[in-house]
Amino acid sequence: MEIENGDDAQLQINGTEYLQIPIVIAADLKSNENYTIRTGNPNLSAPQYDLSYFRDSIPKNLPEVAISDIQTQSPEQQQASPKPFWQSQWFLWACIGIGGIVLLLFTRSLIKDMNRNQ
Repeated sequence: MEIENGDDAQLQINGTEYLQIPIVIAADLKSNENYTIRTGNPNLSAPQYDLSYFRDSIPKNLPEVAISDIQTQSPEQQQASPKPFWQSQWFLWACIGIGGIVLLLFTRSLIKDMNRNQ
């Protein structure tokens, strides 16, 4: 697989994973030859990176970071603060019940008006 990466840093690809329906391609390929597989929309152009414009402002020797002495910390147990009453479960069910009663009243009123107009 060849990826045109422009003037960006070289990519290290450890593996590929396809999450689409697998398609089998059988070909007679020769060793020490370069081959290209192109997929997708053939009318699209490859991306062009603009790193060449910033090459002068990037230092040659970038500082490196090393990680050592990794320690695992357990999160502190926080006191659960009481929830406001409008976030409680009983308030939610009360609102659903009141909404259902209002809906039933409007439905009853609508049915009475329809019967009266006939």
